[in-house]
Amino acid sequence: PSSPSLDARFMRSSVAGFFGRVSSNPLSVQQVVSLDQLYAQAAVLYPLLKSKVQQWALHTNGMFPTAEPASGASIVHPLASASGRSVHMGTGFGDDTNTFLKRAQPGLSGTAPAGPAHAFHLKLVKWADVVQDKEQRERVQWPLLKGPQRAVEKLSRSYQGKVSRLLDICRQSIIFEKPSELAACLRVIANDPDVSIARITNRFDREYNARKSLGYRDLNLNLRIDTPETRALGAELHLCEVQILLRKFSDLKSSRGHKRYVAFRNARGQ
Repeated sequence: PSSPSLDARFMRSSVAGFFGRVSSNPLSVQQVVSLDQLYAQAAVLYPLLKSKVQQWALHTNGMFPTAEPASGASIVHPLASASGRSVHMGTGFGDDTNTFLKRAQPGLSGTAPAGPAHAFHLKLVKWADVVQDKEQRERVQWPLLKGPQRAVEKLSRSYQGKVSRLLDICRQSIIFEKPSELAACLRVIANDPDVSIARITNRFDREYNARKSLGYRDLNLNLRIDTPETRALGAELHLCEVQILLRKFSDLKSSRGHKRYVAFRNARGQ
């Protein structure tokens, strides 16, 4: 598919200015060789990264998907099942306001209305508009840790079993309406004293071969969070992933679109 209208020169100049702040050798640290260790680091880093993307989105008009009831549907309390017991699905870590339900879209966590999947839909909301609303905050669908099955697939298909090359076990994304907002978010992240950007993949660059991603474009950051807390947890060197993308590309990441991507990825052996 063709790219949505955007000022490519603006995007290139906005991103290029930050490459001087990227580590010249981002993987020049002691490499993790155990998948269990990698997941342990990702697990403790997950709530810290989630808090960071919330801060960055708050100041840049960033958006996240929420599970909203479809027209005419009513919401049943998401913690109640038919047996009266709490329902927990998927894998994830976060604050105690979230139940991890993979109902709205694969790979996401958050509370969603109980009942059939067609009873609700995903809606993008600005974090600044819902941060003070507990009910709305609980409906935000946060990306989960990458599933172990997919991690093993990538190790065997693409990384020759080298665990340290998996850089997206812990991941989050922020969505924007405008390229200028996306660039502002990049500026905020780059100026965050707790963050060290190790790598930037700029799929908005005209020189990027969009055939590799079926026309999909985003700005993909691999970064570390270095604070007294992450040092105490032994996770200050863990590389996580933050995708910042435009709404029009986010709209393509539907359940059906994801299935097409998985089929494409499997065909390429990735």
